Amino acid sequence: MIPVGSAGSDAAVFVPAEPIGEGDAQARVQMRTLSDGRLALLAYTSLPLLVAGCGSDQGWMGIPQAWVESLRVQVGAEGIAYDVALPPQSRVNREGLA
Repeated sequence: MIPVGSAGSDAAVFVPAEPIGEGDAQARVQMRTLSDGRLALLAYTSLPLLVAGCGSDQGWMGIPQAWVESLRVQVGAEGIAYDVALPPQSRVNREGLA
């Protein structure tokens, strides 16, 4: 598992995530329910798009593009949503969710 907030040299996609425990190198990815009811893995093609879509304090992990489908299967998501702007009340700020 890739540490939250780090991106390897081959990272091409940024996924909203949070550490499982204090100082933990493993992360729990954050997913959202789409308007059609499917659970989706969120993925962003740049850090600026992740910040714009999820909030300035959103945790993240960087992964190679080739791993996105495998991660989707591992976490049980039914789809992948790229570069989605979450509603303001769903974005992360210093106090947690807005």
